[in-house]
Amino acid sequence: MPPPTAPDPRATGALAEGDGPRERIEAAAYRIFAERGIRAAGVEDILTSCGAAQAALYAAFGSKDAVAPAYLDRLHPERRAVIGAAVSTRWDPRPWPGSSTSSTQ
Repeated sequence: MPPPTAPDPRATGALAEGDGPRERIEAAAYRIFAERGIRAAGVEDILTSCGAAQAALYAAFGSKDAVAPAYLDRLHPERRAVIGAAVSTRWDPRPWPGSSTSSTQ
C-alpha cells in the first residue's frame, strides 16, 4: 500500500502563492459554499472574501452559476471518478442474490 500523500491545498479551498483571480475566486467560493450552501452564497460575499473585482468573476466564469461546478470539482474529485466509472460500465450497486453482502430488511 503506498504511503499517504498530503492533500492538495487547493482541494480544501486554500491558496498557493501566486494564484490569480480565478484561483482566488474558486478558493473563496469553496469556503463560502461549504459554510452556507451554494444558493445562500452571494457574489458579493465571494468577491469580498477573496478581494477580487466583480469583472474578474465574470471574466473567469461568466456567472455565479458557473462557479458552482468548480466548487464541486474541488469537493468531489474522487467521487466524480467513481461515479463516472460506475455509470460508464452500468455498474449495479445491488448485491448478487445469495451473496454474503445481501442486506436483510
